[in-house]
Order: sequence, then structure tokens, then C-alpha cells
Amino acid sequence: MKRFFVVLLAGLICGVLGAGAAGAAEGGMKMATMDLKKVLELSKTGQVVQTTVKQKYEEYQAKLGKKEEAMLALKEEIEKKRSVWSEDVRNQKERDFKRGVQDLDEESKYANNDMKDFERKQIEPILKELEGIIDEYGKAQGLAVILDTTRGIVYQDPSLDISAMIAAELDKRHTADEAKAADSPEAKTPAVKPAAKPAKAEAKR
Repeated sequence: MKRFFVVLLAGLICGVLGAGAAGAAEGGMKMATMDLKKVLELSKTGQVVQTTVKQKYEEYQAKLGKKEEAMLALKEEIEKKRSVWSEDVRNQKERDFKRGVQDLDEESKYANNDMKDFERKQIEPILKELEGIIDEYGKAQGLAVILDTTRGIVYQDPSLDISAMIAAELDKRHTADEAKAADSPEAKTPAVKPAAKPAKAEAKR
């Protein structure tokens, strides 16, 4: 993935220089890197969110841990006493164990999904705020590109965007290809109509 972004960035630089971006060519492009994870770890705002997420995770872990311990204890009891229990008691204990394992598995899946959703809701507002901060910082510092080492390009000077020029070049080539096809000998040669088939003789009465 990192290799992909390096190639992408190199292509962007070459494209801009080749297209004649005056500011980039004359003064050189100023670039910077950042690490989103490091930003969240260093900022007090990020630390508060991480603490909140960690607390919820630990609550789930403690709750599920107790149920797992209960299941392990029941399993150990079944293994030790199955030979002395009556068939009815043994079957009931085994059903209880099976049901408990299924419940634990479902609760674990729910906890995992809930934690992902909870973390997303905690992080999203900060990511949205960071977008504005990164944009303002890039402009204020005169940066051409800010590269997040985990996600790729998170900011670029709008003047570096060559999308419109590439789109125009695409249309230009298609127009040239259409004109070339219209001037080809095949296009100028009139189509030969197939000879009409002789009409069948009218059936004799």
C-alpha cells in the first residue's frame, strides 16, 4: 500500500511539472507528512476519546470474562462428575453448557460490533474537525501536499489538480480519432447494395 502511494505521489509531481505548474516548478513543492494515529495519541482531545473507548472495552471484557469463567467451571464439573450423575442430570448439565457457549458467542459478536460502532461515533467528529485543520494548516504553511503515512494524501494545493486538463486531452483525442475515421477510404467508399433477387415466377393457375 505504501508503495502504491509513493508511485501515486511521484506521478502527481511529474504530471504537475509536465503540465507547467508555475509555482511548483519555480519555488519547488513543499510537502509534509503526518501520522493520524500519532495525532490522536499526542492530542488531549484524542486521548480523551481513546480513554472513553478503552473504558467501554474493559467493561465488555469484564462482563464476558465472568461468563467465560462460568462456562469453563461448568465444563470442568461435567468432566469430573459425569460418571456419578444420573443420565437426566448429566444431559441437563450438557444442555446448559451448550446453551451457555452459544449465548457467550452471540454476546461476543454483539460486543465486537457495538465496540466498532461506538469507536466510529467517537472518532468521526474528530476526523471531520481534522479535515478542516489540515486544510487550513496546509494553506497557511504554503504546502503543496500533506501525506498521511497511514491513509495517503490528505491535502493538496488545488492548483496541482490536473483533472480538467486530462479530461480535455481525452476529449481531444477522441475527436481526432472520430475525424480520422470519417476521412478514411472505407468511410468515403459508398456501400454496394446487394443485387435484387429475381422474382419468382407466378404460379400457373
